[in-house]
Amino acid sequence: MKIICLVVTFNGEKWISKCLDSLRTSTVNLLPVVIDNASQDSTIEIIKCKYPEVHLINNNKNIGFGKANNLGLKYALLHDADYVLLLNQDAIIHPQMVEKLVWHAEQNREIGILSPLHYNYEGSNLDFGFLSNFLNDRQMLSDAFCNKLKLLYIVSSVNAAIWLLKRSTIEIVGGFDPLFDHGGEDNDYIVRMNYFNIKMALVTDAVAYHSHESFGYNRNYSEVELSNKFYNQWVLVLKHNIGSYFFKFTKFLLIQIVGSLHRVLSLNLSSFRYKGNATIKIIGNAFLIRKHRLMSLSRGRNWI
Repeated sequence: MKIICLVVTFNGEKWISKCLDSLRTSTVNLLPVVIDNASQDSTIEIIKCKYPEVHLINNNKNIGFGKANNLGLKYALLHDADYVLLLNQDAIIHPQMVEKLVWHAEQNREIGILSPLHYNYEGSNLDFGFLSNFLNDRQMLSDAFCNKLKLLYIVSSVNAAIWLLKRSTIEIVGGFDPLFDHGGEDNDYIVRMNYFNIKMALVTDAVAYHSHESFGYNRNYSEVELSNKFYNQWVLVLKHNIGSYFFKFTKFLLIQIVGSLHRVLSLNLSSFRYKGNATIKIIGNAFLIRKHRLMSLSRGRNWI
């Protein structure tokens, strides 16, 4: 069983040692691959000095989470990985986590991605980003309150901070869509996976710990970040809503025109700027979004 672990880093000196140290404690052998997005701190030096087992891929600029992971997925497929573990730079695995995920994966052929319970770094609470997924599953929430959690649940979504992917999933669904710079790519991947009737599972006796701090949660977003979130939300709608792409795109334009007028009249200039910038970007990518919409419906190693 060959399991390659992909860690995308960007200025991760605060977390990378804890992350990579945790991989060394795994009860099953993991082959770590770090894809660095042009870190300006000591991340690279720490890896080179302390972790000779790591295969390091250096990017000369920050290409984002999805594109960086695609480089790692390509490496994993070329090196005959049976499973690929995606792990955020600010996440730590429990020693038995991967072993338990793989065991459940081997028992359930229809499941293509598995994830553990995500706790915060201290292990005192469920991770903030993970909690929203947990709360959306009524059966799992009810079982948790009644102290009768099952070991495995089929779920609609879990964020990509800690994903174990089967090789077959990558062969069918492909990599992350490069239309998304950061954010939205995991939701897009899940929709594409569902199209091919591949399921996602949460394994409740597997545990990991996630800081979330490196991506700026629990702070105010800048206009650039808000614009990116708005862009991602609409690209997801345009890519995956059933019906005519032309109709959906026309509806999008009308909504933005009316919305822009309202934002100007109400003097909401910040919203006008960041949503306007996202709208211009979407218009510029209109034909590319349609192309990627069609690619998402075809099997193969798209974007890898």
